Amino acid sequence: MIVLAATSSLLAALGSGPFVRAGFGLNLLYGTDLYIIPPDNHYSTLPEGSQSFDYKEYANNGLFLTPDFLIGWEQSLNLVLSVNTGVGLAFSGTKWKGVPVYDFSGNQISEPAIDAKLRTTYITVPLETKLMLPLNSGGFYITFGPWFSFLASAKFENSTNTIEMDDKPLFNTTSMGVGCSFGGEVQLRAMDLLMGLRFDAGLTDEAKDESIKLRHSKIALETGLRWTTRRHTKKKWPL
Repeated sequence: MIVLAATSSLLAALGSGPFVRAGFGLNLLYGTDLYIIPPDNHYSTLPEGSQSFDYKEYANNGLFLTPDFLIGWEQSLNLVLSVNTGVGLAFSGTKWKGVPVYDFSGNQISEPAIDAKLRTTYITVPLETKLMLPLNSGGFYITFGPWFSFLASAKFENSTNTIEMDDKPLFNTTSMGVGCSFGGEVQLRAMDLLMGLRFDAGLTDEAKDESIKLRHSKIALETGLRWTTRRHTKKKWPL
């Protein structure tokens, strides 16, 4: 069975060509020092009757739905492996809901609680290796590899005002991580339809302060199209 499976993988129908890819999924900003974002001046104007704010409530942040887009090139190396890279945009961030406000005596004010969002935008450059497992006219694929990102913007807003505040000085301008995905590929004449489930995890801390641990992770559904300019002969999986 092992020999048969290995032989079948050699018949995989990988191709070379440009592709576009889009995903949408759950993003999480995690770490032990989330309460440092936002800084004090983000709450210079609080609702009437409020006096103080418990920043450590920011350690309890929520999942954030965000998209990402990538334009790139996939290059087939042989009948088993290909590599791909490109340039894309990744939108991430986090949100907080119902963070309490306190008066001078330390008593929690029932209303208003504060809702807030942090939105970040990155320019991303992935470098992935892809293994194709054939299945009749289409097939399954597994990808794995590092990615590098460059911070384009970081905006914070809360329910006490409608002004977006620039948090970019709080974050490193570059970061890196690893990504992997599992999905399926279907041939559509000169194009191939890609569909998969992707997971990304940051390896470097996002905060500029070296003492702060703050990283991103994301799980997303993605889809894409590849315009295949060079294709290996596709054969049916002998299983």
